[in-house]
Amino acid sequence: MLEHLFSNKNVEKILMYLSLHNKANATELKRAFATSLDPIQKTLKKLEEGDLLVSFLEGRTRVFLWNPRYPFLQEIHRLFLLSTQ
Repeated sequence: MLEHLFSNKNVEKILMYLSLHNKANATELKRAFATSLDPIQKTLKKLEEGDLLVSFLEGRTRVFLWNPRYPFLQEIHRLFLLSTQ
């Protein structure tokens, strides 16, 4: 649905998942989407490099969440809220 806007399906899936759950790790996303781990990890890294997401370690697991300082965060949240209605 939004893949044309976000460049690929994984970006759309990850952002939708984060809209619902607020945080995620790559393995959790891999299971939720029944996909390979590598593309999920690459997409998460790309989103973090773009400052849309931030990450931290919980033990040995890297957890990703929205970057509260991202300038268009509210607009992205509204976009995903509208796409689920």
